Amino acid sequence: MDTSRWKSILVPRDMYDEVRAIATLENRAISGQLRTIFESWKNDNLTEDDRSYIKVAADELRESETAA
Repeated sequence: MDTSRWKSILVPRDMYDEVRAIATLENRAISGQLRTIFESWKNDNLTEDDRSYIKVAADELRESETAA
């Protein structure tokens, strides 16, 4: 797996089963469903300042992984 592009996450099995069922219902791949859920959550729960902070922190993590 190209870890510069893809990462795995561990979720409880019941959550995985529900996300998988919703993805099937909405005709998406599981990764697409997680992206949709995550974007919706960010828009509903985070301020612009929060989103800016997260973007900077994520960029820094990517840079530190590339430098290693």
